[in-house]
Amino acid sequence: MKKLLVLSLMFVCSIVFADTINLHWLNEDGTTYQNSTCTVDNDLIVPTTPPTKYGYTFTGWKIQNYTLLEYIKSTGTQYVDTGVVLTNDIEILARIGPTTVNVCSFMSSGECLVIWQSGGDVDFRYPSVTNGVVSQSSKKNYNLNKIYNIGFNIDKHLFTVENTQIEKLYNINNYGSIVTGKKDIIASIKIYNDGVLVRDFVPASDPIGTICLYDKVQNKFYYNQGTGDFIAGPVLTE
Repeated sequence: MKKLLVLSLMFVCSIVFADTINLHWLNEDGTTYQNSTCTVDNDLIVPTTPPTKYGYTFTGWKIQNYTLLEYIKSTGTQYVDTGVVLTNDIEILARIGPTTVNVCSFMSSGECLVIWQSGGDVDFRYPSVTNGVVSQSSKKNYNLNKIYNIGFNIDKHLFTVENTQIEKLYNINNYGSIVTGKKDIIASIKIYNDGVLVRDFVPASDPIGTICLYDKVQNKFYYNQGTGDFIAGPVLTE
């Protein structure tokens, strides 16, 4: 019976130049498998050739020493590109909250899946396009700076807040990559493609203290693609 092997990535850091660090990919016994460099705020690139060992099956790299956070906040200039293209097969389950008004969350090629808007109240809105005409569905009386469970199921035309259906959705055009941020509180984001979990984001601080989202599916950090820095919430333990 074969045993499972999970090798570890240890961030033994030394500065190469302004935004670059050295990475040392280690075997389970602490010996070096491969060295590489990484630019801060870019996606982490893992070794292209998986290691082999007789009697073991390589199951992936384990990134050590990330710190789980209760949430992260955006000031309006920070965002993360999930790398997932929005299609009818996509379902999104998230714990997010609005921190301001007139802001898009989960943007897709210029269209908003959620708009935080309004005078006094917060509207959860979804733009549906029928015969080229955009209409916005909304539900008011939600609070700023409170985290809500949000659900989008494009194929089933469902939009829910706290498991309550807000409006029946219709169609979206201009499909593009799902992007999250834009003055939101982000507590967690799960993205499913045709029922398969493809992203499981949790707010995190990486081994050198950069605030970001950590994807537990890919064991990968997703960093801010905008300017400035995310604001960290309280530290949690898994």
